[in-house]
Amino acid sequence: LLHSSYNHAEDLLTNGALVCASLRAAGVSVQERVLLVFPTCPEFVFAMFGCMLARVVAVPVFPPAGKTLTHIKTDLD
Repeated sequence: LLHSSYNHAEDLLTNGALVCASLRAAGVSVQERVLLVFPTCPEFVFAMFGCMLARVVAVPVFPPAGKTLTHIKTDLD
């Protein structure tokens, strides 16, 4: 999904557009919440920008040690 080198605004737009298209293909609707579970990395920025392009609500969560996505989702509900 994401390119291996990042260095320009063009990369942000290209990778953000890929995330946006993936969200749309997955059936995510405008203003729906999307959980972003990322450590500190460039992919987080691309995912956040893709959410903005898709007009969805990004919910960023730093991956806590020892928890699974099911635990995180339960905590958010």
